[in-house]
Amino acid sequence: LIGDEKATEFWRQFRHHYITEADIARIAELGFNSVRPALNARLFLSEGDTARFVEESFALLDSLVSWCRKHDLYVIIDMHGAPGGQTGANIDDSPRDLPELFTDGRNQDRLVDLWRKIAERYCDEPAVAAYDLLNEPLPRRTGAADQYAHLVEPLYRRITAAIRAVDPHHMITLEGVDWSNDWSIFGEPFD
Repeated sequence: LIGDEKATEFWRQFRHHYITEADIARIAELGFNSVRPALNARLFLSEGDTARFVEESFALLDSLVSWCRKHDLYVIIDMHGAPGGQTGANIDDSPRDLPELFTDGRNQDRLVDLWRKIAERYCDEPAVAAYDLLNEPLPRRTGAADQYAHLVEPLYRRITAAIRAVDPHHMITLEGVDWSNDWSIFGEPFD
């Protein structure tokens, strides 16, 4: 309704004001010890066949991390929306309501590259407590867990290897399928 240029500016302003230092200060004042920002990969990777990192989004995450450090809060970096979507539901912008992270290898490659970039950026950052690799993948009610669950652990292994190549220190958290309720997908420990 307002055109592409104004819509782009609206979303840019929205992102710059969505979380402020005052919010982080208040969270600390209330006695909490951590925050878990829900990242969406589409804000950190450009669209198209050759995805590029979006520096503006990394700068916003840098600000959040620095505010958390200043106010003695930990940050758990959470990949809430992976390239292509990990659920096939509305929580991660799954296109066509399919978990295309698991049907298109390019989406997996993009996710691995993005996690490596995040880990490179924050490998020495004491305010970062953990990397939460994938929020609540593959619900059972849609059939997605039954169809793709066998692909989750191999993807976690790839992401973990990419992170460990640049950051041997930070904790990595993994979630099971079916809204993180089913842990049967995991075999032997790998990190």
